[in-house]
Amino acid sequence: MNKHLLLICFLIVSMEGISQSYIPMLDSVNVWSYTYNYMPVAPPPHLIQLTDCYYPQSPGVARHTTGDDTLVHSISYKKLYYNYDFSQCLFGFIREDTSQRKVFFQDVLDSPEVVLYNFSMQLGDSIFIDFKANNWDPYWPTGTYRLDSINSVTTFSGIRNAYHLNCVTQFSDHTLTWIEGIGNLGDLVYPYSVNFGGELFNMIGCPGFPHDFDQFLTCFEHADKVYFDSCAYQIAVDNWCFNVQDSCNYWNICGDVDELSRENEILIYPNPAKDYIEIITSLKIEEANIFDAIGNTIFSIQPKNTQYKNFDVSMLECGIYFVEIRNGNKNFKSMFVKQ
Repeated sequence: MNKHLLLICFLIVSMEGISQSYIPMLDSVNVWSYTYNYMPVAPPPHLIQLTDCYYPQSPGVARHTTGDDTLVHSISYKKLYYNYDFSQCLFGFIREDTSQRKVFFQDVLDSPEVVLYNFSMQLGDSIFIDFKANNWDPYWPTGTYRLDSINSVTTFSGIRNAYHLNCVTQFSDHTLTWIEGIGNLGDLVYPYSVNFGGELFNMIGCPGFPHDFDQFLTCFEHADKVYFDSCAYQIAVDNWCFNVQDSCNYWNICGDVDELSRENEILIYPNPAKDYIEIITSLKIEEANIFDAIGNTIFSIQPKNTQYKNFDVSMLECGIYFVEIRNGNKNFKSMFVKQ
């Protein structure tokens, strides 16, 4: 009898934990900061094309931010901008209905409004999600998603409910997760994301989602931080191959097109590599150094000013490595994976 009472009490506590007061996502100021998750080349555009939005071909400071309120079809929204360094474009419009526990998005192409997040869903409920960038190998496929589980997660601002949905109409290895008051850790407006996997942070110390996605959320802030990715930030701080602007803005600079002009670009082939790599560049290679993922020098080579050179890497263990090319008083870096 006591065991049954204990079980009933446990179920009541669990249900109360899930049905606690709703934590809104949108405040007067909202900033979602991202970092790209690619190596060793520059990533593809961050989002699908929407009107005149500019999507860079190299990593840098990327954000979604909300602006002034506006009316769209007589409904009040906040303007949602996509920001890259000093470039900004109007990406769409976002609103939240706290009574319904829903967040809605309206794009600038005047497509039908979509439900981004529905935190009123119960276990077993379903929602259809149309991923606009549904490429040949999407991370999340378009289809019907069922809410299979809800659990509590600890964030920078405290404990939040995480809703986990899986596609039931198409096979997928990946679960779509919504975190109440924050959103999706891959992209706030996830149906419009590039929608395929990334590998950099996933391979060097932060396994699983969101670190195996194209790009991921580093911070979400109102007046204070709501979410902070401490794992990725620590990797960026400890690794010389990252430019760390602050705790929310950091990105990979090894192999980035920002390091070199197009004329001086370094190409490493094959990548991933097994027995050898070829370094192809218009630069004169005075010295080439290979480092491991934590910055230890593995070996150095002086190939006598060649522009095209094979390097034996068969002795290296599997993992991530960096190539540094010295030309005069300048150093240029790129990255490769040893299989």
